[in-house]
Amino acid sequence: MMPAPGKSAGAPSRPTVRQPAPGLAGSATVEFVFVMPFVLILLAAVWDLRQHIAFRTELAREMYAVAEAISDDRDGVSPLQSAVAAIEARFRDRSTSGLVRAVVAGRGTQRADGTACPDPGWCPPVVLAVWPASATDTAGKWETVVGQNACSPPSMAFPAVGAHFAAGQNVLPHEGDAPDGGTPPAEGTWVSRNMSPLEWWVVVDTCIEPEPGLLMGRIRTVYQLMLDTSFVWQRRAVWRSIHERGDCDWC
Repeated sequence: MMPAPGKSAGAPSRPTVRQPAPGLAGSATVEFVFVMPFVLILLAAVWDLRQHIAFRTELAREMYAVAEAISDDRDGVSPLQSAVAAIEARFRDRSTSGLVRAVVAGRGTQRADGTACPDPGWCPPVVLAVWPASATDTAGKWETVVGQNACSPPSMAFPAVGAHFAAGQNVLPHEGDAPDGGTPPAEGTWVSRNMSPLEWWVVVDTCIEPEPGLLMGRIRTVYQLMLDTSFVWQRRAVWRSIHERGDCDWC
C-alpha cells in the first residue's frame, strides 16, 4: 500500500497538541489571587467560631464543676474563694476582662414587704455566704487594660450575708421570664421561692470577655475606633446541695 502523500512509510503519527487559548493561564492566576483572600478569611472565621464554641462549653463545664464542689464541702472554713479561684486561673490568660462571684442561698424568713413567710408558703431566699464579701471588692476581677473591664454589670450584685433576695430578683437563670406573648409567672411560683428549710444552693456568676480571636482580633485592630467586635458572656450556674443545711459548718 502506498503511503499517503506527504507522509513517509513507517513513520508513526504524532498526536496534535492543542495550545491554550491566549489569556486562559493569566485568567486562572488572577482568579486565584482574588479568591485566596476570601478563602483565608473564611478559614479564620471558622477557626474563631470553633474557639468561641469550645470556650463557652469549657466555661459552662467549669462553672458547674465548681458549684458542685462547693455544695459538697461542708466542713471547716468557706471554700468559696479557693473554689472560684479555679475559674479565674483557667480563663484569665485567655480573656480581656472577667468577673466571678459566688453566693450560697437558703430559704429566707420574710418577704419583700417585711411580713413573715408563712409555713407552708413561698419565701424569698436569704444569703448564707457570699464571695467576695463586698460588692466593691476587686477579688475575682481582672482586666488586661486598667479601667477597661466590660464585666461589671449591676445584675451580678448579690445581696449581703443575711439579706434576702429582692422582689423579682432571680436565682435560677431566666427565672420569672415571661413566655413569648405571655405574662411573667407570679413570684410565688418560682422554684427558688419554694425552697425547703433544709435546702441550700450554690450560685456562681461569671462574666468573661474572651480574647477576640484570629479574625476578630485583626478587625478590632484595624477598626478599633469605629467597630467593637468583642463578646461579653454572662453565665450563671446553680447547684443544689445534696446535704442538709444544718450539716454545713461554714454556711
